[in-house]
Amino acid sequence: DYTSIGDAINSLNDGDVVYVTSGTYNEIIDFNGKKLELKCSGEAGSCIIDGGGSGPVVTFSGNEDTTTVLNGFTIQNGTSGDEFDGGGMTIKSNPLIKNCTFNNNTADRGGAVFIRQGTAPIFTECNFTNNSSTSSEYEYGGGAIYSYERSDPVFNYCNFNDNNTLSNGGASYSGQDAKPVYNNCTFSGNNAQKHGGAI
Repeated sequence: DYTSIGDAINSLNDGDVVYVTSGTYNEIIDFNGKKLELKCSGEAGSCIIDGGGSGPVVTFSGNEDTTTVLNGFTIQNGTSGDEFDGGGMTIKSNPLIKNCTFNNNTADRGGAVFIRQGTAPIFTECNFTNNSSTSSEYEYGGGAIYSYERSDPVFNYCNFNDNNTLSNGGASYSGQDAKPVYNNCTFSGNNAQKHGGAI
């Protein structure tokens, strides 16, 4: 037993599976390159990691691959003022994120998630709702997702609803040579002040 999700991650090793009890966890966490699975033991979304206005709420800081799994969490109320961090999540590697909900996160670009250069994370059956990119700079944006240069994220069966930006890409914005793939995703009610209400 651990007093926080962060303590569990810091104590465990590659290949371990962490089952988290449903509830709200007021913290920010970093996988620190570990190849482990963090899984909600209740219904998808019932394990809530609340940034409380700090962020990014979750960081994959490097060396994680698809054996690093975040499964069944709600990530909410994250805020970041760093141009290379998302409010809810920053990704510097290639993890697998499943059955997660990103809600009410805010950043200069990539309100929910900022995907760093050269990475290829996979999102499966995730929901992105009410996330915001707050900078009006022309190459900023991505109310929910900002895919930085030469990144190759994949989104499978994801929903993007009511995300917004003061710049481009109400739901998602892609930098130079980024090649995001959206498989069977839905976009509804997203808004951009400049270009691309959805993408």
